[in-house]
Formats: sequence, structure tokens, C-alpha cells
Amino acid sequence: MILFPRFMYEDGAGAEGAGGSGGAANEGGQGGEAPAAVTMTAAEVQELADLRAFKASIAEKEPEKTPEEIAKLAEKEKGEFIKYSVDEGLMKVDDFHAYENLKVKADRDLVYESFLTNWKEENPDVEPDEIEARAKADFEDEYKLNSSNDKTKARGEARLAREAAEVRKPLQTTYEKAQGAFKELQSIRQTYPKYEKFMDDLIKETVPEQIVFKTKEGEEDIVIDDVKLTEEDKKEIAKQFKNDKNFFAFTKNADKLDSVKAAIAKKIDGYLKVKYFDKVNEAVYNAAKGIGVSKGSNVGAEAPFAIVRGGQLPGGESKVSGTKEVEDNDFALRQKINAGR
Repeated sequence: MILFPRFMYEDGAGAEGAGGSGGAANEGGQGGEAPAAVTMTAAEVQELADLRAFKASIAEKEPEKTPEEIAKLAEKEKGEFIKYSVDEGLMKVDDFHAYENLKVKADRDLVYESFLTNWKEENPDVEPDEIEARAKADFEDEYKLNSSNDKTKARGEARLAREAAEVRKPLQTTYEKAQGAFKELQSIRQTYPKYEKFMDDLIKETVPEQIVFKTKEGEEDIVIDDVKLTEEDKKEIAKQFKNDKNFFAFTKNADKLDSVKAAIAKKIDGYLKVKYFDKVNEAVYNAAKGIGVSKGSNVGAEAPFAIVRGGQLPGGESKVSGTKEVEDNDFALRQKINAGR
């Protein structure tokens, strides 16, 4: 059975109108007219849903940019690219001007410039007013540009294209390298806020307010819960794990973030165990010493433990059995902590 939403409204009619007499309302002890109930059909519900979706799409959609706005944004990005490249030592401002000139210049004009320089060196005795005409004639002859044979002319033009590409290659390679670095920077700027939120949420979920260590010695439960983490501790953890390696994992595994999260959480857990091992170990050691005392050893109660380790109490009294029991407990608990690292 499908239940459709019911919308209640006041029809504004009197007792004799479509709203009814209001008797039902009065039976409940309240005066006034009862609101009429309107049931919407499935088609009307769907129509309303479509309308709401359409309104939402209009509200969320950004207005289209004008050609002037697009051109302005392109100029702004170009300026940022040039500044970034200069600041990083990837290109000089003059390199950009040279690259722009190479890009728009025709292959024939580009190759001719180089040809003319070499031609002048090879023909130093030519009169200045004859250089241009004679050099152009030799250039067209060299590259078969005036050949009546279509295949011969096509080979010449292909040679021009290859040589023009070689002229452009050094600056073009430098430009493309700088452009790639800049695009990577832009990608990082867009992605890093998402990565930071991901890491902040992960650290909040993973890092506890205090470290709790539980173990058992015989029938005795040992619970260490007095190692508390401060805000400074959490900042240090964030600093340690908001690194390039985790950022790379986040960007390259966008479709497997649960796995990334689990891997980083495991590393944080290991980091906490190593960082606070001494504190936990000391607490476990003290707990073990207490167990030893409760079982008949007065080590730590009547003499400093460091002295008792030699097996002698002040005055020459031997207490090796009690000492050994505490040390055995200590060793066993240390093994348990190490196994959990």
C-alpha cells in the first residue's frame, strides 16, 4: 500500500461551505472549523518533486560568465603563471615574450631568420641593397618552395616544418615544464583543503583523549589509564601525519579513501604506542611491583628498588625471592607491551 502525503489547509468557508459544519471538532471539546484534508495523487507528488528539484538546480547553478569575464580570468591566470615561473626560476619574463613570438610566427619566417644569418656570413661581399633579394631567392631554392613539382615542394615544406619545430623546441620544452608545475600547484590548491578536513576528521576520530592499556597478570587485572593527551600532543600528531606521502595517497586513491583512512589510522596507533611507551611501561612496572608486594615482597615499600635488585636489603638481609618475582612480572609485562607495538 502506498501512502501519499496529506496537505492540510483552511478553505475559508463557513459552516455551510465546503469546509463542513465543524461538528467533529466540537466533539473534541474545541471550537472552530476543522481544516479540510486534501490527498495528492502520485502524479501530483512527482510533479511537486520535479519542481523542487528544478528550483534547486537553478539556485545552485552559477551564472554563465561573459566573454569579457572569461578573458579577464584568463589574463589573471596567465599573470599568476608568469609570476610563479619567475619566482621558482623556471622561466624569465623575456623567455615568455620570446616563446609568444615563436608560437605565432610562421614556419617559413622562423626558418628564414636563421637561414639569413648564416647566408650573410657565407656571402660577406654582397652589397647591402642586394642581400634581401638574393637571400630570399637562395632560400626558396634551398627549400624547393618554387618548384613546379608538387611532391618536391611538399618535401621542402615538410623540411621547413621540422626545422621550425627544432627552433621552437628548447623554449617550448621549458614552457611546458613550467606550465606542468603550475597546473600541479593549482591542483594542490584545490585539493588541499579537502585533504586537511579529511586528516582533521581522521585525527579527531583516531587520537583518544587518553591512552588506556589493559593486561592481566595471573588473576590480577592491570589497567593503565592515566596517560592523557594534551592539545599540544594532538597538534604534534597532526604535524607528523599531514605529510606529502599521505597527501599523495589521498589524491591518488580518491575512490578508496576508506582504505587510506584505515592505513593512516594504523600508523597513528603505532606512533602513539612508540611515543608513550616509556610512560605506559613505567606505569606497568609500578603496577607489577605492587603485585609483587601484595604477594609477599616488600620491595619498594621498605627500601629503594634499585638497591634491592642486587638481592640485598639494608643491613644485609636477603630478599631475593621477592625481588625475582617482581622482576619476572616486570619482564612479562614488558614483553606484552612490546608484542602490541
